[in-house]
Amino acid sequence: MAATAQPQQKKTLLMTEGSIWKSILLFSVPLILGNLLQQLYNTADSIIVGNFLGSNALAAVGSSGSPIYLLIGFSQGVAVGAGVTLALQAFNENLVFFFSPTQVAAKEAPTGRTFRLGGVVEPGSVKRQADGVTVTFGITDTAKIVPVQYKGILPDLFAEGQGVVAQGKLDEQGVFCASEVLAKHDENYMPPEAAKALEDAHKAGVAKKQAEQAQAFLERVLGNISSGVVVVDHWYTVVTANQAARRIMGEQNVMTGASLRDTLPEFVSTLEEYQHRESIGTAPEPLDFELEQNGVTIPLYLKTTPMQLGTQTGSVLVFDDVTALMKAQRATAWGEVARRLAHEIKNPLTPIRLSAERLAWKLHAKLTEEKDLQLLQRTTNTIIEQVDTLRQMVNDFREYARMPAASLVPLNLNEFMETVLQLYHDAGHAISFVPGEGLPEIDADPAQLRQVFHNLISNSLEAVTEGELVRISIRTEALESQYHAGAIGAVKLSIEDNGPGFTDKILNAAFDPYVTTKPTGTGLGLPIVKKILDDHGAAIKLKNRSNEETGEILGASVEIVFKVSRLEHNPISN
Repeated sequence: MAATAQPQQKKTLLMTEGSIWKSILLFSVPLILGNLLQQLYNTADSIIVGNFLGSNALAAVGSSGSPIYLLIGFSQGVAVGAGVTLALQAFNENLVFFFSPTQVAAKEAPTGRTFRLGGVVEPGSVKRQADGVTVTFGITDTAKIVPVQYKGILPDLFAEGQGVVAQGKLDEQGVFCASEVLAKHDENYMPPEAAKALEDAHKAGVAKKQAEQAQAFLERVLGNISSGVVVVDHWYTVVTANQAARRIMGEQNVMTGASLRDTLPEFVSTLEEYQHRESIGTAPEPLDFELEQNGVTIPLYLKTTPMQLGTQTGSVLVFDDVTALMKAQRATAWGEVARRLAHEIKNPLTPIRLSAERLAWKLHAKLTEEKDLQLLQRTTNTIIEQVDTLRQMVNDFREYARMPAASLVPLNLNEFMETVLQLYHDAGHAISFVPGEGLPEIDADPAQLRQVFHNLISNSLEAVTEGELVRISIRTEALESQYHAGAIGAVKLSIEDNGPGFTDKILNAAFDPYVTTKPTGTGLGLPIVKKILDDHGAAIKLKNRSNEETGEILGASVEIVFKVSRLEHNPISN
């Protein structure tokens, strides 16, 4: 049996294998031989035509070469240009750009054109449709999320929280219709495009968070300082204002976008004059200005600073309400007046009283008419009563001017109030007291504190309309510290009555000396109370109780907050 012949394999020259110089040399041999044969043909053609057909025929052969070469060159140029155009068109059609979810959300990605979308599969977003083939999920770069719809078999390592690159088109509804989901079979692999998108989104997120934190910090600082801060543009339109500015100048006057020229024209007029004087170096530092708000004059210290707002120049207005400072200055001045007045008045009071009593005793035996005796008695009694009134006023003056320093000792406020209120219970006054539980001790001077409570309770008793049942309620409670969670930081005492409440005059200037609504009052009761509490490091607040629905005043309320001797870290019982 004859053996079957094996077919010979055709030898193929590969340019990408072996020695490069050998490949180039072998490739050039056919080209050189082709050109050599072409030149031999041209030479033979010229010899034959020149010898047998004549010079004209030879010239014709020579001149025909240029048009032929022109046509060939033109055809080659057209062919090359067409090839380049077709190649670029094919390149553009097959060129696929990469976009991150943030770029897609910013409308940078084309609609209806193929591109790649990379990021991380959003946890909890993978949902499979009923057909078992269609899958929807979200791709995120930690900043934005793009919904993706894919019909097909996902890679084995496709999982939530893993990096992925999908190729497809974005529809008009903003859903990315993926035709291909690209992934490498390595759980530690992150596609370069997705990794870069995540890194950029992370940096942008960090920068945004830092900016937000800085903005929030600035807002907290401006919101908690006592000075009012208002930023206005060149036309005095409010750009921003902090809480203190709204409180001092009125919410409606410094709203964002409001014009100070419309809301506070006098303030703007004064401000323009001040800024003009400031520009020439003659302005005072700071500006002293009085603002009228709801019938109340508010003294302000104002400082302005130019500020660039885009292409315009604005101003930062910083002002302080110096009402408390002015009150303190007035209190000091009145204290000096009271001290001198007490000294000048008290000395003559005793001789006046004694002279009136002596005059009544001397003339009583000489007057025989009853009407004369009655006149004498009324006159001397009037003198004596007025002298006693003046003496009491002088004593109040002296007490206000020479209030001794408080001698603070630990004091149980509940027990102390029980002893103070016992005097009023014995007198038949119905005063309820609700002591708070677990109150720590406060630092107080018992004698001065007793004077405070007697003054406040007496005011409540006197405020109730004659014939009306007096209802006074006193309660104490513990207040949690704002800076130490679970610790008692202060003790509050509240006094409420069913009287007519405080007038606007009293609410605005209750602690100013010589401010009173009583016909015979000296106006020193509440200033003395305030001075004592200031020495105790305590705060007092006056307000009216009112019906929330009708606005009817139900009575007055006084709240006093005392500091504790030491922080109590026991939780406050509800």
